[in-house]
Amino acid sequence: MVLAPGIISAEVMDKELAVSDIWWGLLTGVAVCVLAAAVWRWLLVPSLYFGLTEGLGYAWTEWFSPGVGPNIAAEAGAHYGYHANAALFLLLLVHIAAWFLSARHSVVGIRWRPDAMQGGETADDCQDD
Repeated sequence: MVLAPGIISAEVMDKELAVSDIWWGLLTGVAVCVLAAAVWRWLLVPSLYFGLTEGLGYAWTEWFSPGVGPNIAAEAGAHYGYHANAALFLLLLVHIAAWFLSARHSVVGIRWRPDAMQGGETADDCQDD
């Protein structure tokens, strides 16, 4: 047996997420986002963390890694980066939109709203003159 150094060539895509896995990761992250936003908007913070660690953040960082990214582009094509970027952007966009919607329509947001404001009255109508 010869113990000489050599160049090892290995496939990269067998260890990376497929394009379909990236989009399934986005769907999972969006589902958790919707559930979190329905309850309380501060649950969106761990929801975003869960969505990123579900695989989208991993695929995105691997795409921009100087050692792995060019190999992914060679094996999967340049469109892999478009899918990873689009999925991560959509996850962030959904979380930002859910933050604003959750302030008004979440379970906690409805319970903490003053009763006078729920009846359609304005703050000026509630003031004593």
